[in-house]
Amino acid sequence: MNKNDLIKEAAARAGVPAETARRVIEKSLGIIGDRLAEGDKVIIKDFGTFDTYMSAERKARVPGTGDEVTVPARKRVRFRAHKGIGVYSEKNL
Repeated sequence: MNKNDLIKEAAARAGVPAETARRVIEKSLGIIGDRLAEGDKVIIKDFGTFDTYMSAERKARVPGTGDEVTVPARKRVRFRAHKGIGVYSEKNL
C-alpha cells in the first residue's frame, strides 16, 4: 500500500472526499515528522511508536569499484508496532 492507496481507502471508509482524507493524512504525517525532528518520541496507542536514534559511523564498500568509504553517523527513524497490531480491523472496533 502506498500513500495514494491509503488516502483512497481512508476516504472510502470515512465517507469523505479523497481531498479531505489527503489533507488529514499529509498533515498527520507532517506533525509526526516535525516531532521526530525535534527529538520527541511519537506514540500512537494501539498502533506503534516512532522514535529516532543515532547510527554509528561505519565502513562500507562501493559496489562498482570495491573502494572502502566511511559512512558518517546520522540520525535515523525507527518504527515499532505495538503488540496486537494486525489483530485490529475496522470490523473489530
